[in-house]
Amino acid sequence: MVSDHWSILMLKRAHIVELWNRLTDVYGHRWVSGHGTTDDEGTWFRGLRDLSPNELAAGLRRCIQVGNERSRTGDEDWPPSLGEFRAYCRRDKAVPYHSPYTALPKPELSNEQQQQIVSTIENCRHMLHRGAR
Repeated sequence: MVSDHWSILMLKRAHIVELWNRLTDVYGHRWVSGHGTTDDEGTWFRGLRDLSPNELAAGLRRCIQVGNERSRTGDEDWPPSLGEFRAYCRRDKAVPYHSPYTALPKPELSNEQQQQIVSTIENCRHMLHRGAR
């Protein structure tokens, strides 16, 4: 029973054949001219074999999403490289660069520290003003 469970999660060559067909549907001649009609060398299979079929599906959805974004901006939509496609497949697992963060507390400065900052800024302004002449 355990081996049946793992065989469902493991990527098979048939998944790559289906992926190839879908990417050909999405990109047409651009896919075929850049990558061929099949993964003859097995490069994509070896590069993606640690992914699940669900992750491949996520990568394909991302290809379509990127294509839609590019068409809105008037950019040409080119097929992804193997590395780009892997990133598309794993995109949901990455921490987004725009994720919320906890801001640092506002520093508490003494009056003396505040005066020193104001004085430093004034000195900088004076030197800049003098250099502009």
